[in-house]
Amino acid sequence: MVRRVLVLALGSLAALLAACSANSSASQAMPALPDQNSEQAVAPSATALPPEEVVEAPPSSPESATPATADRWGGATAPELQLVLLDGSTLDLASLRGRPVVLNFWASWCAPCRAEMPALEQSWQTHKDKVAFVGVALWDTESDARKLAEKMGVAYPLGLDKSDKIAKEYAVTGLPTTLFIDADGVIARRITGSMTAGGMTFFINAVLQ
Repeated sequence: MVRRVLVLALGSLAALLAACSANSSASQAMPALPDQNSEQAVAPSATALPPEEVVEAPPSSPESATPATADRWGGATAPELQLVLLDGSTLDLASLRGRPVVLNFWASWCAPCRAEMPALEQSWQTHKDKVAFVGVALWDTESDARKLAEKMGVAYPLGLDKSDKIAKEYAVTGLPTTLFIDADGVIARRITGSMTAGGMTFFINAVLQ
């Protein structure tokens, strides 16, 4: 009798162990369910700043290139500007009132400025009967500015901002920077970065309208 009870007990224990083993395997095969109460952190999508929000730092080296960007100067009156030109004469921006002006800030050590100069000269040759061009060298020496102008064959008026006064008044922090000023002395567009002749023509036509 005792033997029979022992056999039945061992049989029940074996069945129980087999059931536990099956449940364990099923549990491991089943993927974990997400916690319905947990919050998933989603990375925000990268949003590019509009061009007018780009802040240009001063060039760190003579070869640093600056991408062309526009800023919020559009609609502002151009500050007064008196510039001693490389030929020794003086140019007053107010004297050009009544015709559009392309005001370009550059430097002899600035690679993008050098690359842009032929396009500026070409645009000036095309539009000089209707539009004035003025180039202002910043953070430069007169001899270096003069050498580059002669090498590039630039014929439109060029001068040097020896005291950084003009750079501060126009808040120039990157080169090249070009302003398209309408006949009333209002800045229609300000571009930081090297431009092509086609791009200049586009903005020149806008201020001529």
